[in-house]
Amino acid sequence: MPDSSQVLEYESRPTAGEAGGASTLRLRGHVPVLDGVRGLAIVLVLLVHFTPPGQSHTILGAMTKALASVGNVGVDLFFVLSGFLITGILLDAKGGPHYFRTFYARRSLRIFPLYYGVLLVTFVILPRFYAPRAPDAPRIFHEQGWLWLYGSNVKGGLSDLDRPFSSGWYQFDHFWSLAVEEQFYLVWPLMVLLLNRRGMMALCVVLAAVALGIRYWLFYRNDQTLAFYTMTPCRIDELATGGLIALVARSSVAAARLQKMAPILFVVSGVVLAAVWSTDFRAYVIGGTLLSVFFGSLIVVALSPSLVNPIRAGLNLYPVRLLGKFSYAMYVLHPFLLAVLTDYLSYQRLGSLVHSAPVGVVLFLVIGFAVTLAAGWLSWHLYEKHFLKLKRFVEYRK
Repeated sequence: MPDSSQVLEYESRPTAGEAGGASTLRLRGHVPVLDGVRGLAIVLVLLVHFTPPGQSHTILGAMTKALASVGNVGVDLFFVLSGFLITGILLDAKGGPHYFRTFYARRSLRIFPLYYGVLLVTFVILPRFYAPRAPDAPRIFHEQGWLWLYGSNVKGGLSDLDRPFSSGWYQFDHFWSLAVEEQFYLVWPLMVLLLNRRGMMALCVVLAAVALGIRYWLFYRNDQTLAFYTMTPCRIDELATGGLIALVARSSVAAARLQKMAPILFVVSGVVLAAVWSTDFRAYVIGGTLLSVFFGSLIVVALSPSLVNPIRAGLNLYPVRLLGKFSYAMYVLHPFLLAVLTDYLSYQRLGSLVHSAPVGVVLFLVIGFAVTLAAGWLSWHLYEKHFLKLKRFVEYRK
């Protein structure tokens, strides 16, 4: 989940070969609306995880269940955004000194402290004072190497267990998405360095087709694992779509065309998604492709310089951008917080207090959001930002 610094920002000014007022693109520091995109993604993730199943026998319960089902796509939005940001950063760093060293040093400072800090506390420090009581804790401790090596998505994809890295307060199944991104980081800088812009665009299209083909193959062989969901080759189309947008944006003429097409693609892909949302075929095969187009279009629309743009305005709201700023810690920590809240303040208890099960669900969701945001705020100010200060020693230079 990369930062939104050093990415493309739109300026309204005419360029040669374009009509007056057409947008050009250039690097210009921090782009707040992309924090809003990240904030939307974490909201979707928290919706699906903090809303308990069932409770649909009332109108309020049905509404919360429907919102939670939409939240399943939050990780897809994170992937498309990461592909866009990382590709843009690499394209602009290409040709500069210490290309690989700078990229990996800056990525490590952003990702590793919290990721490995959580693993260190869980598997090294806490066991010295607290004996694990979760039923599957011994198995998780035995297989922790997959987590340390960013391979939990591979283990999870090949396992016949629904939750191979979660039991009680030990909650690591969501680390599969972090593993996918880390594996993407390992190979993408080399691709950007070796290929020109046209070659990279072709590669993105090929990868999107490959991911669609693999999911199609897994579906029709009746694969019972989570490979279609957690394995990097099955999710690469979303990352590649974000990369393709970054590549197109490097041409002012192509970027102007993309801006005109984006609202249409956004609406059409959204309608098709709604039409096929509940089918197994969507979940396995075309869901990733449609979501790639849908969220890729969303990013372009959000970055559009148009003054009349409710999507951009919504994503620019301060609370949404604030969630985006703390989204990495919120994503990493929220399953642990959910497990603790479920034990000590369940939605059933809240429902009994207010004499309404659906209201109890909503209260649990609100409390879960508040606690997770507080944890993200504390993580950022007490821990993460101090590592990020070290980025000044590994700046990109042209």
